[in-house]
Amino acid sequence: MRNIKRITEVMKIWNCKRALGLLKQIYRENLFSAVLSLTVIVLLAVVGVMPSFLIGKIIDMAAAGRIDGLFMLNVGLILALGGGKILEITQEYITAESSISVANSLTDRIMERLMHAETAWLSGQKRGEILQAVSDDVETVKRISVSTLPQFLYMLLVAVTSTVTIARVYYPVLLVVAIVYPLYLLPLGKNSRMQENAERSLRDVKAKSRGFIIETFENIKDIKIYGAEQASTEVFGGLQEQWSEDIKQKYVAVNMFKSVPRVLAALGPALVYIFAGIAVIHGNLSIGSVVTLAALLPKLSEPIRAYSGFYIDINVVEKIGEKFQQFLSAPREIQYDLPEREMAFDTVEFAMFL
Repeated sequence: MRNIKRITEVMKIWNCKRALGLLKQIYRENLFSAVLSLTVIVLLAVVGVMPSFLIGKIIDMAAAGRIDGLFMLNVGLILALGGGKILEITQEYITAESSISVANSLTDRIMERLMHAETAWLSGQKRGEILQAVSDDVETVKRISVSTLPQFLYMLLVAVTSTVTIARVYYPVLLVVAIVYPLYLLPLGKNSRMQENAERSLRDVKAKSRGFIIETFENIKDIKIYGAEQASTEVFGGLQEQWSEDIKQKYVAVNMFKSVPRVLAALGPALVYIFAGIAVIHGNLSIGSVVTLAALLPKLSEPIRAYSGFYIDINVVEKIGEKFQQFLSAPREIQYDLPEREMAFDTVEFAMFL
């Protein structure tokens, strides 16, 4: 029951309002690239299922000894494969262009505000967190906004187009899909919690490590005077041990979530082949249709398997958004406009003491 409640919480992406607001702002600033990217993703999702469908048709025509239309099907297959590659290259180009724009925009805004922040406020901030924000955090937001989110959307659309194609080929298979594939969500609750904790701790350790390095070498003379070299080295070693432990926890969480899908990846197709085999024996399904089903079935589970990582990424952006907001709302240094005055000196003497 607790796991089901956790799964329900994880599914509510819209609760991450700060993350969605930040991503919305990024897409608004890069509206043309966002619209173009979405268009390419939709086309990719449509074109992506065509080769599987056409290969099935080609096999059926070849098995039946039919030559009429075989040439056109092969031409269509070549065009679908070639068009898909062109769209992929286009998507990669859009991603590269958007990445530069997003990174520059975020970095410029944060640095501009920090440069004009109150000196007292700025002195109270941890340097490691500032460095984390303008380096790793900007890179993370850039990656998620221009790569992770579009890729997840692509997986969802491919799953939809694959489902439609499967329904056209042999709709009883959808019954197996409806029973088996929701089981992918079972480890989502515990897995997401483990990944969240590991990601949060990793970010904190990175910020502390960077801040410690900066402060250590700024005060290296004092450290040497007091003979604290060994103590400083041990503190840094402790941070590195924590970083290693967090990496291990994240690795375990990610691989644990993959274990159930690995079983289902074999179970789902096996059940489908039983249904399909019976249909082939009774003449209700062709061999080419079975090949098409085999190619499309894995695409249905891809967004489910990717959801855990996607959810974690959105929560990471949520935390980063809070830090960005803290920096972007930093109090500005008060600038005094001093009136211009002319100054004149009469009978000024300089004395030198040797």
